[in-house]
Amino acid sequence: MDTEEFYELQQKFSELELELKVHKALILGLMSELGVSSLQEFGTFRRVTQGELSKCPPQSDEQHAFRTMLNQLLNKALVEASSDMKL
Repeated sequence: MDTEEFYELQQKFSELELELKVHKALILGLMSELGVSSLQEFGTFRRVTQGELSKCPPQSDEQHAFRTMLNQLLNKALVEASSDMKL
């Protein structure tokens, strides 16, 4: 791999990293809009996230990391929804 190829890969990685951050922010915002009670009982959301989780190899580091990050994001969305309700 030459320097130019490396630079292009680095640029692509940076773009993908930014895109991921934007998607994460959008998802957190949408999840927060659902509110605390509806988020906890949102069956479609639960089914979709569990479906994505099941694509990870069972009992793998990837599955554990996915579950951990999902729980962190859910908790963050719940906190955001709760803080909006306290206005």
